[in-house]
Amino acid sequence: MRVLQVDSGREWRGGQNQVRLLCRELGKDAGIEQVLVTKNGSELARRVSAAGITVQGTSWEIGLDPRAWWHLRRTTAAFRPDIIHVHDSHALTLTATMAMGRTLVATRRVAPARSHHRRLRCRQADPHA
Repeated sequence: MRVLQVDSGREWRGGQNQVRLLCRELGKDAGIEQVLVTKNGSELARRVSAAGITVQGTSWEIGLDPRAWWHLRRTTAAFRPDIIHVHDSHALTLTATMAMGRTLVATRRVAPARSHHRRLRCRQADPHA
């Protein structure tokens, strides 16, 4: 199984540590091939790469950075993941427009969506628990 992990990684917080831990544990399963797309030079990129996981760094200076979108599109076409797992709202918004029919899983680590805009973004992901 191929999994594309996506996190904007612009800061190091608890959510990014959870991404690191998930990548580390999935990396122990020989049946799972994964790539993490995140911001070039970020703490997340550094720590996940140090754990031996493939990291594709990209320019991700603003939340909806078009350079990150192009990078995600190229990486998705080349890697051909079975699952795209996004870990923040910016990653979800960029990835939902180019998931190309692949299963898209969004992990949110916030209080339930209350605004109309947030609910709409959350509906872009496939419904998995």
